Amino acid sequence: TIKKDFQADEAWSYYAPAVELAALSLFMLSLTDPGKKYRADYMEEAITKYLTLCQSPEFAVRATLFDAMCLKHQGLFVEAANCYIKMTNELSDLRSAMLLEQAAYCFLLSNPPNIRKYGFHIVLSGYRFAKT
Repeated sequence: TIKKDFQADEAWSYYAPAVELAALSLFMLSLTDPGKKYRADYMEEAITKYLTLCQSPEFAVRATLFDAMCLKHQGLFVEAANCYIKMTNELSDLRSAMLLEQAAYCFLLSNPPNIRKYGFHIVLSGYRFAKT
């Protein structure tokens, strides 16, 4: 497969988007074919490659947003919240605030709702907004 070819060649700037799109394709396919499942590990791998080897945090944020969207569609709100939280950093207060806000809403939508985690993350998000 092309994924294995890029990995063998260590062409990480091609490998990461290939893995990301493979995960998105599996997600879209899982909506029509119950035998196929979304591979969150593919998306995690793409995010890691974007951050470490490609040095492309913007692409990592894009992949994180897609990953969280797929997880939320499956009802995995706590996993989606953790995905958002992993992408927060000290460099971009505005981006981190938005990600923390989305994580807070995911905690609120989880079953059962995590009210305390929601409250903590929404206040932390407000603090990060205020720092910008």
